[in-house]
Amino acid sequence: MIKVMICDDIDDIRDYYREIIRTQGDMQVVAEAAAMEAAVEKALIHKPDIILMDVQMEEENSGIVATERIMQLLPETKVIVVTVHNDDDLVVDAYMAGAVDYMVKGSNAEAVCAVIRKTYAAEDFLGVRIAVALKACIKKARRQEKSMLYLINNMIRLTTTEKIILEQLYQKKKRRKIAEENFMSEETVKIHIRHILRKLEFDSTAEMIRELEKMGVMEIWEKMDRE
Repeated sequence: MIKVMICDDIDDIRDYYREIIRTQGDMQVVAEAAAMEAAVEKALIHKPDIILMDVQMEEENSGIVATERIMQLLPETKVIVVTVHNDDDLVVDAYMAGAVDYMVKGSNAEAVCAVIRKTYAAEDFLGVRIAVALKACIKKARRQEKSMLYLINNMIRLTTTEKIILEQLYQKKKRRKIAEENFMSEETVKIHIRHILRKLEFDSTAEMIRELEKMGVMEIWEKMDRE
């Protein structure tokens, strides 16, 4: 008999899963919880084989925190994350916390039971949805790494003056201030900025600074300069 625990702060959703499981001859609901602390406490008492864990109960991502704590205490228990969010980053967070599969709320009875049985039967199980999300995140990380290297390679093409002005733009300094600090006219600063944008392949200063901040390129660039 597969012992299932349902964790969700919405009564109707717990009722929905309870009714599905009640009709199955090979599984039973041994506990329910509507909050993170209760989920951990009841898991320790009932030691379920499978936990259907809502990501967001009383607060955002509390289900992921609960999953992590339960897995530290009950490593044999398998957690299936249940959420309305179809988000790769969220799925990976759940996996890192110890979840082995992922299910979107509203899945039909057949799908719910199939996931529970498959998860229970496999010794080293990783659900398809989590595997796909992990692969997507790895690809995203590689794309970002390539983008960063490409940008750094382009930054090498900047002149000394352009590098100084880029740093000042990154520090949110206005053109007038940059002109004063570099003893040049604002028009000359504008020309340098146009050259910087062309070399780094950006359409505007705002877009360039946003991407530099997101990638953390300037910090890496400064470290390379020091070395």
